[in-house]
Amino acid sequence: MTPNHPEPNVFEREAPRGGGYYAVDLSDGRQMDVLRKKGDQRVWLGRPDNFGAFSGQRRGIGRVEKLLEEWGTRTDVEGEELFSALRALVSRRDAASDPES
Repeated sequence: MTPNHPEPNVFEREAPRGGGYYAVDLSDGRQMDVLRKKGDQRVWLGRPDNFGAFSGQRRGIGRVEKLLEEWGTRTDVEGEELFSALRALVSRRDAASDPES
């Protein structure tokens, strides 16, 4: 959680072509997704009402670690929201794959 953004609401969704994702809706109408499979480090960002926005990102927009590093250094509102959303997605995925949880 950042000072300007409450903890994001993480939810699960299924992709039209298969695959399970964790997703967060952003304030500008975009949606950020990560695969539920912990080993996959790709991140997708697009409009949920436009499947083409996601399908055009075969490798995603970047990898979790790099994006957390990049967005974590930003001080603008968008950067803080992106960082908070991605951190929440990764935490949810890690907790779901942890046999202790």
